[in-house]
Amino acid sequence: MKNFNQLLELILVFFISVNVISCSKDNEPEITSFVMEKTYFEVPINQSKQIFINNGSLDLDFSIIDNEMANITYSLIKDDQNKPIGCLQIDAKKKGTFQLLITDKISNENNTLTIKIVDTYLSINFSTSNHPLLTTSSSLFLINDEQHTFYLFTEDNMTHTLKKSCIGNYSFSLEKYDEDYVPYLTLSYISDNNGMPTNENLPTTDYKFSLLGSSTSLYSIINYYLGVDWNSLKELANTSSIKHTQSNIDSSSSTITNPLQTRDNSPESSANIIMMEMNRGYSASGEIVKESIPENILK
Repeated sequence: MKNFNQLLELILVFFISVNVISCSKDNEPEITSFVMEKTYFEVPINQSKQIFINNGSLDLDFSIIDNEMANITYSLIKDDQNKPIGCLQIDAKKKGTFQLLITDKISNENNTLTIKIVDTYLSINFSTSNHPLLTTSSSLFLINDEQHTFYLFTEDNMTHTLKKSCIGNYSFSLEKYDEDYVPYLTLSYISDNNGMPTNENLPTTDYKFSLLGSSTSLYSIINYYLGVDWNSLKELANTSSIKHTQSNIDSSSSTITNPLQTRDNSPESSANIIMMEMNRGYSASGEIVKESIPENILK
């Protein structure tokens, strides 16, 4: 009888153990296949990009051939539903393209990402405009490259995607009025008589916009992302043979005594911009925004 009771106890312990193990497995999150739906990313130099991973075991290993182009860090964070997800952060250091091999340590599945480090740029969205090109459905991207290239994209109402509509060049300048300085942004592109881009064999047209009335933070943002040296532009304005007087500009807009700001490690990310083109009467206003240029445009 004693042996029988011991046998029953052993059987009971066995079933309890099996049930506990089964419940424990049921409570464990299901591990899905490790698949990166997007494998190509662009990151502006000296900026960061976060890539979120929500499948696989999240226990990942990384292999990079050229680690001089970027710093790679990985951490686990919680999503909006308090579930763990992986956060891959890429801190861009040098222009170029490299491959990043990611391996799931549990399943040994791997994915290869292509990371392209591109020039920094600024994006402007317009809220009001009477310029035929700079419409309220357009995004203007100023690129910090050697050619000072700008790209203008318009939003397709059907697909809600950006489509390239114009390529040109830009420049910033200062003009001295008495003891004050007026900042200008000049957009240069081949246009017809109505200001629209054309493929005809015509000379480049300059559209010179005063930036009077824009946010004061605009100048440090331009300096940081586009490398514009306002101090050098100030010296150039001081030595210019062209003399401007206060009467040459709109009296309703005040000049700025000193738009110059030193390079900031973390400038504000947004600012209002007001653009006035005196010769043709064009004007536009908008905001510097954090918008990514469509991929495979920048070299």
